[in-house]
Amino acid sequence: GTIQSPSLDDRINAFADPAQARAQLGAQALIGVSCYADLARARTAVAQGADYVAFGCFFPSVTKPEAALAPIDVLRAAKAALSVPLVAIGGITPDNAPMLIAAGADLVAVIGGLCGRDPAAQARSYAQRFTAAEAASFSTGA
Repeated sequence: GTIQSPSLDDRINAFADPAQARAQLGAQALIGVSCYADLARARTAVAQGADYVAFGCFFPSVTKPEAALAPIDVLRAAKAALSVPLVAIGGITPDNAPMLIAAGADLVAVIGGLCGRDPAAQARSYAQRFTAAEAASFSTGA
């Protein structure tokens, strides 16, 4: 017989909320929810057990050119309102990542920025900017 398995996208999209995902995947799963620019959606996701929430698209993106842009202020509001890590996504480069980190992002999700000729060098560039932004936030008390 043939064994058929749904695609990963089908399995992920089958979960209506983080609580349902947790019930299916177990306590060890790291569950995040894309919230775009919607703080209410993020609050609901956290209340339902999300481990992190993602916001964006913050800048024009080559991987999702049709995505609506999110205001950076949503990160500031989310940082003040939520206790889970915040992920920023969408058009992120080593040059614009620090402003997202300064606004409250704990992590940046990068796709297009790591798919060039030298992904290792790009990853180092992001890491250096993240470390510099983190050091600046500690020194200013932000």
